[in-house]
Amino acid sequence: MKVLFSGTGVITYAHADGKEYLDRERPDYVLICTPPGVRLEYMEEVMSRGIPLYIEKPIATNMEDAIKMQEMAEKYKVPIMVNFVHCYRPAYEQMYKLVKDGVLGDPINVFSHRFGQGAGFRGRNMAASQL
Repeated sequence: MKVLFSGTGVITYAHADGKEYLDRERPDYVLICTPPGVRLEYMEEVMSRGIPLYIEKPIATNMEDAIKMQEMAEKYKVPIMVNFVHCYRPAYEQMYKLVKDGVLGDPINVFSHRFGQGAGFRGRNMAASQL
C-alpha cells in the first residue's frame, strides 16, 4: 500500500488488490470515478460487501446498465449516490423546455459558464436536506 496524497485530513491510498482493501478496511463509502461503460463490475464488488457508492454522472451509457445498477442496489440494500446532477435544477429544466418547444430554434452549439451555485439554489446556501 502506498500513500498517493495527504492533505487537509484526506488521505488516498493505492492498493494492488482492491478486493483485499475493501475486505480489510471496510470504508464508509467508495467513490467510483471510471467511465460509465466500465463501472458495473467495480460496483458489484463494492455493493456486494454492503458498502455505499458515490459515482460520477452519467451513471450509465444505456438503460440496461442503469437497470442493473438499480437491481444491485436493491439486492444488496446499498445506496448509490450520484454527484453533479444539474439537469433537475429549475434553470436547466426551463432551458430544456425552451429548446424542446422550439422557442430557441435549432441550437447548433451551446457554450455555458456558471459562477457560484446558480439560480437553482435561489441565491442562498442550502443544506442538502433543503433541496
